[in-house]
Amino acid sequence: MCPILNPPEDELNSARHVMYWITREELLPIEKPDTSRPSRPDGHPDFVFQDSTKRKYVVELTRLLTPQLRNLTHAVSIRVCEPLALKLPGTYALQINLTDPLGRGRIAPVLLNQAKEEIERLLQTGILGDKQQLECGFVVWKARDDGSRLVPWVTSPELPFDLNDTYPISNVLRVEFEKLLKEADSKFKGYKPYRILVIGTSQSGLDLEFHAGRFKDGQGILLTWMNSLSGQITNIDEVFLEPGINVWSEGSKVMDGHKYTETKAGHYISLWRRQGIEPLLV
Repeated sequence: MCPILNPPEDELNSARHVMYWITREELLPIEKPDTSRPSRPDGHPDFVFQDSTKRKYVVELTRLLTPQLRNLTHAVSIRVCEPLALKLPGTYALQINLTDPLGRGRIAPVLLNQAKEEIERLLQTGILGDKQQLECGFVVWKARDDGSRLVPWVTSPELPFDLNDTYPISNVLRVEFEKLLKEADSKFKGYKPYRILVIGTSQSGLDLEFHAGRFKDGQGILLTWMNSLSGQITNIDEVFLEPGINVWSEGSKVMDGHKYTETKAGHYISLWRRQGIEPLLV
């Protein structure tokens, strides 16, 4: 499963946001198995929550990325974001929109150095805006006032609405999607329902309206992939898709360049639920 680049507290915020959306309760986890339990080859899920009725929810968070996109995100983090840690007046995202859906090639190191140096100059002069277009073409935008860090936000271009397995990018994402499901399924072994996998898709170029939708003449490609794998999944009770970025502002979720201003607003899609499991949402 791809590494979570955000600090643990933001991972927790993301999980709590999902649980509020499901239960309409402000929940704190009663356990973080991946750090509190003895290690095992398959690993453990991220959190266990319990609501006011003592019902437990086991949650695993991950993101759907191509290997190339994951590597590029890591490079941006190392070269630009980490050197600027503790220098920023709040939490910001560094948005880099790729033109190749597979994320092939690389982001030139000279561009990353230019971005870092320009952000440093803007900080020194005190003119870093809430949304700043950099000379190298990247965009910096502020997510919240607290914190002091820069989050790498490297995105693939929007994929065709009729995406199918004839597209090279489709085959790559399908393989990664299968890996995420099987790894989460292994992590959930030994845990009792309700076991929830949340997959972030926003960096992949997938549009959930099209690629996870159901239509008169068929269904989106994510549903096709999920249906083909459902017989191999034994420990996941529901899969949710989440298209946003794990950068938060108080009381709202920052999405790819947009803000949901309604308190605790969010946008999750139930891609699949195990047969016999009742819908969770209250």
